[in-house]
Amino acid sequence: MLTIDGLALAAPAALEVGYESVGRSEVTADGSLAADRLALKRTVKVVWQGLKAAEASEILTALTRGVFLAVTLPDPLTGAPAELVMAVQSLNVGLLTAGGDGRPGVCREITAVLKER
Repeated sequence: MLTIDGLALAAPAALEVGYESVGRSEVTADGSLAADRLALKRTVKVVWQGLKAAEASEILTALTRGVFLAVTLPDPLTGAPAELVMAVQSLNVGLLTAGGDGRPGVCREITAVLKER
């Protein structure tokens, strides 16, 4: 289950969790690599598809509420839910128009990429 700021959102069609090693590295005088890992940060890509207007609005409101969001999601590394502070890196919305008035109908897809703080 995915929650943002305590709000349970519609189940995503896809949830992809990536891990980025944050640190520094340098090549030593003998040519070997010395590296320090400062942190392991998660990047999450979430895709929702075929949403009604109210569901899409709820998701977009949750994702644009603030700069940093409290996100709970399944973490494949630990096998348990992870509670993270994340920021939205990108947010894309694909709309389908309905009827002759040109107003958005069903939301075809919402894709969000979140990065751990």
